[in-house]
Amino acid sequence: MIDAKARHEELMEKRSSNLKSAAVRYRERRGRHPPPGFDKWVEAAIESDAIIVEDFFDRIYTDLAAYWSLKAEEIAGRASSWWLVVKVRNGTAEGVGDVEGRVIWLQLWTELVAEFAQHLPDVDMPINYMDESRILVPFDEITKLREKEKESRKMTPVQETTTQFKGLKHIDTAKLEPYDPRWLNSDDGSYWDMVAKTLVQDWKASMDPCQQPYLRQLHGTFVKPVSLSTTEELIPLFGGSKLLANNEILIPGAMYLVNDEFYAGGEFHGIPWKDKKDGVVWRGEASGGRAGEDMWKHFHRHRLVQMLNGTTVSQMEDKDECAPTFEMPSRRLYNSEHLSHGQIGHWLKENADAGFVNLCPPDECPFLAPYYHEVDRIPMKEQYDVKFLPDVDGNSFSARYRGLQRSIPRPSPLDKHASQGDDICRVAR
Repeated sequence: MIDAKARHEELMEKRSSNLKSAAVRYRERRGRHPPPGFDKWVEAAIESDAIIVEDFFDRIYTDLAAYWSLKAEEIAGRASSWWLVVKVRNGTAEGVGDVEGRVIWLQLWTELVAEFAQHLPDVDMPINYMDESRILVPFDEITKLREKEKESRKMTPVQETTTQFKGLKHIDTAKLEPYDPRWLNSDDGSYWDMVAKTLVQDWKASMDPCQQPYLRQLHGTFVKPVSLSTTEELIPLFGGSKLLANNEILIPGAMYLVNDEFYAGGEFHGIPWKDKKDGVVWRGEASGGRAGEDMWKHFHRHRLVQMLNGTTVSQMEDKDECAPTFEMPSRRLYNSEHLSHGQIGHWLKENADAGFVNLCPPDECPFLAPYYHEVDRIPMKEQYDVKFLPDVDGNSFSARYRGLQRSIPRPSPLDKHASQGDDICRVAR
């Protein structure tokens, strides 16, 4: 906690409160001048009471770095001709593409861009409409592209810079056919093998599946993803989630942009912590991968539900057996009274409530029937009454993650119990 507080204070010392300081810190960290329109962005951020710390935006520049090494015309053409695109022209945003029968992601992302479109140049944002990420450029190639960008980065003399973008009229009049790279699918091997081939030299070991090979049999993405259609070619594609190995350009997950009670609890974000009930609650669908009789036992959501099931754990303790999805931890490794006395299952029965609201249809997944049954939904605003709300991804990102982060109400300025730690948490959120 002391280290976290020190890091927090160090970051906050870099906070910019006006255009001049924001531009200085941009140049220091990015090695370039801010782009045209930066002044409008800073103005909007300040009006929104946003915390402007240039370090916070490293994710964006990490995603974009490799694209600086590609030909601008090639990127623009591929972006414009994608099947589903958020297009900005003359300050107006429009979602383009056939979305009949699809989720409302394109609409949500278009509405997000529209909020600031009047200040944006002509731009095309091709959207990944799959749950799973689709760009997986080999590590050696992506490293070369990033190094090329780094070498070409320079601070251009002010008199040689431009304050205007040139627009995309030449792209619009070209009437390009959608660019279709070679897509790899399940016939080309498992997704694990594709990822492992990509990351053998990446330094981010703490997030690297190759440094944590146990993930191969513990996460549905690597066991049997619902859909697999990926390419090793770097094409400009925006998406709401990805693994460390993937090369899409991250944008906020579409479902974080809704205020739907189903995902976020609506305007209600929970009662004060001191009034919450002790316990654990989780509800979700049996997603996370394409369930099969020989593989569902490796899926992460299925494992969570069994781990929090008191009956399952009690049977394991009584018979000294393994569950289909996990083993009990060694009593020698954990100083737990409940564990040493075989009472974890009893404790879970009193404190945990986890279950699937939607399983596979019985005729498709009869193998799940002995282990799971569907349970009643619990609205998010009711879940907020409980202290502990575990979160686990489905096929991609968890749509409830932002709602859960907001489920501890901000203390009132008049609340004498509000501590400095509360302030730190509010800023972090």
